[in-house]
Amino acid sequence: MRITTENSDMVRIHPLDPLYDKEGHETGRYSLRIEFDAVMKVNRRKTRHEIHKKASEMFEVVFKKQKDIDEVEIVAVIPQKNPNENAIGMVIKMKMNRTIAEKVNWKTFKPNDLPRILETYWVHPSLISE
Repeated sequence: MRITTENSDMVRIHPLDPLYDKEGHETGRYSLRIEFDAVMKVNRRKTRHEIHKKASEMFEVVFKKQKDIDEVEIVAVIPQKNPNENAIGMVIKMKMNRTIAEKVNWKTFKPNDLPRILETYWVHPSLISE
């Protein structure tokens, strides 16, 4: 699978994880984890917006092109250090399943609506509100 962003060397795609049914048998369906390096913008709102925009593009591509993937987890990481010299690390973690993705009209979808529709959404306190 090929997923590109403006700087695709900053995207890490982990091996597919099989999904299992209630009896513990593989379903032939998979879960995918994608990590990408985000950049801290001038303010937290702009940073979240840029992360949501990239994640929306990735969700759309994966669910349209990879029919055997039923869930995608995307993690945004800010690798540089903040002014206090503490590594920032993971700043947003989100998960979407195929059922949700198929209801989204990707042509009109606004990236900042992601937190509202996702199966799972977590944001680091350093990026919450301005």
